[in-house]
Amino acid sequence: MGISGGIDSCYAAYILKKHGLRTLLVHMDNGWNAEEAVQNIKNIANKLGFDYQSYVLDWEEFRDLQLSFLKASVVEAETPTDYAIPGALHELAAKYNIKYIVSGGNFATEGILPHMWHYNARDTKYLHALQSRFGTRKLKKIPSYSFIMESYYKFIKGIRYVYILNYVNYTKSEAMKVLERELSWKYYGGKHYESVFTGFIIPIICLKFNLDYRQATLSTQICAGEITRESARRVENFTLQYG
Repeated sequence: MGISGGIDSCYAAYILKKHGLRTLLVHMDNGWNAEEAVQNIKNIANKLGFDYQSYVLDWEEFRDLQLSFLKASVVEAETPTDYAIPGALHELAAKYNIKYIVSGGNFATEGILPHMWHYNARDTKYLHALQSRFGTRKLKKIPSYSFIMESYYKFIKGIRYVYILNYVNYTKSEAMKVLERELSWKYYGGKHYESVFTGFIIPIICLKFNLDYRQATLSTQICAGEITRESARRVENFTLQYG
């Protein structure tokens, strides 16, 4: 199971423990971890008694790829991370002959995002084209997860993704209370801010491309029944913490 130190992945690990599943926690370390996230991962692994492995990316190569995306001025600057995470998870799953990868991704809190706000990270032709134009290094060490590799892992190696939070009654605010109470979990300040890079780049993306991530977050909460349309409209009167 991939773990970032954030709410979703930590609570997914908590659910796995409750169901008695043997779990290997894997963190893809791209060099941008917030201190709170690092401590959260340690607490989750220790208190739940799960094995843990960190997959550390080659910093110089990954840094060059991130700079390429910034220079390209594309809306989804997080594509390099989104590309490397499933690559690392599938690589280790294949290495240890593990057939299921559990993700903290879920419809309840992340089910809505306009297509023009992001792009499929599995399109390696797109990724390598940007790197070829704006980068200075060839990509040799970053774990691969292209459309072809996805088919290989799924149909040849028999590895499947499981989004376990879609099978439970998941409310982020309640999950935070459980994690804080039982696993000494600490909040890091905003949605996906377990990554320092994400906390830095989201405001810039919103300003540059005139995006308002509140629209996606609030729409998801409306569909999940957590808030009403009327209360969502009132959010525009104050700063929403993306938690």
